Formats: sequence, structure tokens, C-alpha cells
Amino acid sequence: MLVVPLSTTASQQQATFSATVARVRVDVIVTDAAGRFVDDLRPEEFVLYEDGVEQRILSTQVVDLAAGRITEFVPDLSRRADLTMRPVPSASMAGDLGAVIFLVDLPGLDRRNKDRFADAWIKLIDETELMGIPRAVYLIDQVGYLRELAPLTLSVDELRGAAQEVRDAPLVRRGVHDQLVRAAADIPGEEALDFLFLNEVRIFEAQERARTRSTFRLLTQFCSVLSAREGRTALVWVTSEVQLAEGGPGTALAAAALANSDPGFVSGTVDRSRGTGDILFSYLSIAPQMSELQRDLHDTANSSNVSIYTLDPRPAREHRSLPLDMRVGNGDLADLLNDSAVQTSLDGLKDALWQAADETGGQAFIGATELDQALRRIDIDTSKFYLLSYEPSAPQGDGEFHTLRVDVRRSGVNVRERRGYVGLTPQDREAQALAAALVLPGAVSAVPVEVRAYRGWSAAGKPIVRLVVAFEQDLGQQQAGPTQVISHQIHAVALDAIGVTVDEINQQLSPRGSVSPRIRSGERPIVYMHDWSLLPGTYNIRVAVRDGTNGEIGATAIDAELPAPSSQWMASDLMLTVADPSGSAQPLMTGWIFSDETLLAYVEVSVGGEPFLSGRILDADGLQPRAILPETMLTEDSVGIHRGAMRIRNVPPGDYILELELADHTDGNTRSFRVPLQVLPG
Repeated sequence: MLVVPLSTTASQQQATFSATVARVRVDVIVTDAAGRFVDDLRPEEFVLYEDGVEQRILSTQVVDLAAGRITEFVPDLSRRADLTMRPVPSASMAGDLGAVIFLVDLPGLDRRNKDRFADAWIKLIDETELMGIPRAVYLIDQVGYLRELAPLTLSVDELRGAAQEVRDAPLVRRGVHDQLVRAAADIPGEEALDFLFLNEVRIFEAQERARTRSTFRLLTQFCSVLSAREGRTALVWVTSEVQLAEGGPGTALAAAALANSDPGFVSGTVDRSRGTGDILFSYLSIAPQMSELQRDLHDTANSSNVSIYTLDPRPAREHRSLPLDMRVGNGDLADLLNDSAVQTSLDGLKDALWQAADETGGQAFIGATELDQALRRIDIDTSKFYLLSYEPSAPQGDGEFHTLRVDVRRSGVNVRERRGYVGLTPQDREAQALAAALVLPGAVSAVPVEVRAYRGWSAAGKPIVRLVVAFEQDLGQQQAGPTQVISHQIHAVALDAIGVTVDEINQQLSPRGSVSPRIRSGERPIVYMHDWSLLPGTYNIRVAVRDGTNGEIGATAIDAELPAPSSQWMASDLMLTVADPSGSAQPLMTGWIFSDETLLAYVEVSVGGEPFLSGRILDADGLQPRAILPETMLTEDSVGIHRGAMRIRNVPPGDYILELELADHTDGNTRSFRVPLQVLPG
């Protein structure tokens, strides 16, 4: 069970999404001819244009996240004022300025270079003591689904775990490069070439085109979600092969083979009539929809302040290399593979990577010999930049795309910035922030949220997931009294094992309600509980909470498994509930209680005989008993479910282990529970 803490240390906090933007912020990276960041520019050296019209720059800052410092130029003065950040900035502070998100495109890699990238990445992480900017890791798996391996975090251990998961990910797909070598070795005689070889090439390259379209759509959706972020996002797209052309290297190989046997053959296409109909290949023209999909990706990334950094872990020596048996003793096939059309088509697999980086203000790292150096350059490029802000002259929320351009009045420098943005209304931006919360829950934490999911049965005896959501709200500014304003919205989706949404919850909490003193004082969170009827299966439940008073959103996710109905004895999960002296009760989410509170251990049994709950309280080491708890019989209801709760009172302050056993007198079934418990003075 995944539980996200309500309060975290600075190294565990996550970046914040905001629903509104007062000014347009433009992150600008300026480098010299050697690629070094130029850090001595003055405000008057920047010229910023929106839709070709020069804008008045309201603030200019130099952000150095690695050093933990923001240097701001004081208006109308010729000096700088240093505003020093904390030595280790929180992720929410750093995340408002920048973040790095790794997107590992597993279907676009082969096993060797996937492992090569992961090894270099793990090495770099192991050499890192502190993260100056939050990072997240996502994986496109072999069937094209997006998986979160690590949310935005400053935790080195969490990132290393994600990198190791990439290293361990199984990969059975044969890449374009390897498929080409295999196809060359299998080229038959010219007669069979028509019917067998071309058909195999056609099928494989149709699959590659479909994969490319799917990847572009996923990347575009990913960037759209990131538009809710305040700062610049560096999206590191790790892949080796993206086929834009209608045909790929296999088509070029077939064209070379046919040209050898038919001097009149027109290079660039393979168009041969055969009994099954006409099949047209072209390795020179872009496949239908590809240009539009590319443009959508680039525009969405620019509008979302996302710079795409493309990283191809395949070393340059392998881009056009052939296996030894192709180079020695197999001259005809080697000549075909070295044909200029084949080599050009292989190079074309990198075009989308160069273009994505160039169009979005990122960088392309293709054929890098030292991957750890490429990763370091991405870190440097992301952690140091100029931050300009201005008030746009165009009406806010017009829904139009507005181009941006930054010039620097200094020769010999390179300038990179996002190409534009879409003017969204606050309502549209809020909707995007909510979408971000449900698509990328690990990246949204303006409202700290904790979620738990308990398996049980409804009053009608149906299997359910008992969803418990806890969040904090500052009620200290409200007028004292039992009635307080609570204006939160709960949004939750349940995704099945293949990522399809099967059900959702959209709940506006009651605007007014009775609030216990401990919730009002902030000692206890606000808790929402929902009995969710779902079909048996495994689910990823994503929950977003929106604070109606300020528009802030927090989110998290949890996995839940709901077993199929059975004629066998089955127990629910144990749910602990705490009741304070005022009589207010709620599920225990904190792991601790006050000594004047009552703890209730609630459990259910299906197909039971005479189930009962017993237990004891042990010391913190779980060795010495401190108290023996009386047995509690579970009561069978009208639908055949036994339910019951053990009451635990008057536990003195201290650290304990709560050990409970659910047993059935009739058939001997048992289930044990061990829960750490801290008791504070009440």
C-alpha cells in the first residue's frame, strides 16, 4: 500500500502546481560559443517580443538552482541584490522555477543501449549527494502505456530506485537497426523478394509508423498536462528510433536490392505490382499525419514552457555499423547495407529528435560517447538560466497562441527560450491543473494529501474499496466555534491494469460542517471516506483535492486490489479509527493518537462462522507485552458479513506495536495484523 505523508521533510516534498498566473514568465538560456552559460548579462541587454511587438520587461533574475541562489536586478539601479535561497531548497521552492522529468521510451530502445543509459544514469546518481532541482521519472512500457516510476522529488534514493527499475525492465522488441540487419541477412532471390521480403518490411514499418504516432500523441498529452506548472520543465526524452517517413531503412534496403536487379528502377520508392495488389513504400516522404503530430507536440511543449531534451543512448559508432559477419565474407549484403539510401534512412530515424529539441529550446544528445557527461550537461542547462517576466498586451484568456522571442544585445552568444504560449483563462488553467493532478499525481502537492484504500464489503454485502482521503486546511483564521467552512472538492479516478478509467468520483464537500477542536487546531486532518463499488481486479486510484478558497490542488495515487467473490473464508483489511473526547471519530491516518482518545480496530469477515478479534500491546521492539486486549466477537449482519470493532482506551504515552489476531472458532481460519502506534500525552 502506497501512503504519501501529510507532512514531509524538505528532501521529500514535491513541486507545486498553480492554477493562476499573474505575469508571463520567460526562461532564457544564454551560452557562449563553447556552450558555457553567460552569467554577466545586464537587464538592458535583453529585448523581448510577443507576436513581434517589443514588451517592457518588468523583472530580470539569474536563477542558479545548483548553487541555491537567485540574483535579482534591482530596478533603476546599476547593481545587483543577491537573494539567497536555503542551502538545500525545498522541492516546492525549486519546482516553481524548474524541474527535470525523464521519459524513457522503452519501445524506442534496444536492450543493450537501454542498459547503457541506465548504467550511466545510476553512476551519476550515485555521485550526487544533494539534488538542487526536483526530478521525476516516467516510463513508456512495451505496450505503450505510461508508468510513473518516481514522482517529482529531491530524494536521491528514490531516483536511484527508478533508474534501477529502468535497468531491470524487460525488453523483447527488436529495434529498427537490428531488424534491418536481420532483413539483410534474409534477403532471398529477386523472385521471392517481391512476395516475402517486401511484405515483411511493410508489416514491420507499418508497426513503426503506428508506434511513432502513438508516441507523439502521448508526448503531446504529457506536455499539455505540464502546462499547469509554474516553472520551466526539462523533458528528457530517452529514445533511439522515431520513424517519420512512410518507409524506413527496410524500404531503402529493398529499393537498393531492386535497383541492383532492375537498372530502370526509380530510387525513392518501392512500387511493385503483385498478385495481392499494389504496395507503395517511400523512404523520402513523410508519412501522413506525422508533420501535424510533430507540430502539435512542438506547439504544446512551447505553450507549456516545456523544453524537450532528446537523448539517444546508442553511440555514434553503432548508428551505421554492421555486424562482423556482414562486413567479412558477405560482400553483397554489406554493399546493400552501405547503400547511400539505406544510410540516409538510418539517419532519418534521428530527425524527430533533432527537431523536437530545436523547436522547444532544448538540446539533442545523439551519438554521445559518454552518457553521464550528456546527463550532466542537461543538469547544468536546466539549473541555471535567466528569468524574465512581463505583462502581456494581448487580452488575458483569449485562447490564442502568442509567439515569443528574446534577443540579446551581445555578439557571439546563443539564446534559447520557449517559442510562445496560449493565453488561457483562469478557469481553463485551473482545469489543466486538475488534469495534471489526475494524470501526474506525483507532481502535484500544493495541498498535502494522504490516501488509503481498505478492502471490505458494503451494507449490501458487495465487495468495495473503502477509500479514505485526508488533507489539511488552515481553519485558524475562521471564527471560533463548532461550525467551520470547508470548501474542498474531491476528484478521484480508478484505472484498471491497462490504464483505462473504469470509474470516477467528483464530490464537493459540504460547505459547512461540525469540526472537532483537534481538526480546527490542525492536530488532525480533515478526512473524507467513500465506499467504492468496483469490479474485482487491480486498480491504480488517483485522487486530487482542490481547495476552493485559493484554488490550490494536491494529489496522490495508491494501488488497490479487489478480490473476486468467494465461497471461502475471507477477511477485510484492518481499519483503525480514532475518537477524541468530543466524540468526533475518523479513520486514523497519522500513526499516532493522544492518550485521552479511544482507538477502534475495525474488521469484517465474509463466509465466517464465529470470528473474533483478540490482541495485545507490545513494546516498541515488539518483544515485551504491555497489555492484553479483551476478545471482541464480530456480529453477523443480514447479508452474512461479520463486522466488529475492538475498543482500546487509556493507553499511556509511549511507542508501541499493536498486535491483533482475527480468528474463527468454527473453521480455524486466522489472520494477523501488526501496526506501530505512538501515543502522545492528551
